[in-house]
Amino acid sequence: AEKKVDKKEERMRMAVMAVMAVMAVAATQLALGVAALLVILIEMAVALAAAMVAIVVAVAAMEALVRAVVLAAAEIQVVVMVTMTRVFAVAVLVAVMAVAATL
Repeated sequence: AEKKVDKKEERMRMAVMAVMAVMAVAATQLALGVAALLVILIEMAVALAAAMVAIVVAVAAMEALVRAVVLAAAEIQVVVMVTMTRVFAVAVLVAVMAVAATL
């Protein structure tokens, strides 16, 4: 009778050990999965940060470009205005000289 009890206890111990081993493996896999997830999240955060920086840089570049275009347009406008004024002055001078010549 004692031998049968021993065998039952041994089987119980084996079963408990097997369950514990399975649980340990599952816990390890879970930990690895969580770690992998964290790594993925960190990579995503880094990628997001890089994208944000790229967007900020692109916006800054666009602003600089717009400023340059506006400045260039303003300079062109000034040059055109000066040229037109000169042309107008020359035309007035020529008209005055023509009027003076007819007098």
